[in-house]
Amino acid sequence: MKLFRLALGLSFAANGLWMLCAPRLWYEILPGVAATGAFNPHFVRDIGAVYALCGAAFVTLAMRADARAYALAGCAFLLAHGAIHVIEVVAGLHDIVHLLRDLPAVLLLPLAASWAAWR
Repeated sequence: MKLFRLALGLSFAANGLWMLCAPRLWYEILPGVAATGAFNPHFVRDIGAVYALCGAAFVTLAMRADARAYALAGCAFLLAHGAIHVIEVVAGLHDIVHLLRDLPAVLLLPLAASWAAWR
């Protein structure tokens, strides 16, 4: 479990740092992101900061079991983010193809992270 938590933390942190350091590149390379609206570097960096913090929380949890609350707080963001993607499809703002493309990173990864944080 420790290695899984560490892998989650490093992946969240890497994504967050990428968003913070190269928001335009992140926006242009990640599939489907450009379909969600115009590029806004401040917004990308805001979300990148949260991903970096989620990463730090999971790396900390991998090292210290008493850091569970930090990882769960990160999971709250990740799950809310995933819920927004689902709600946008239900509301007709995006099609199901968009949600299916996002499924691994935006829905399954937060569920896996929540499981790892609770376990």
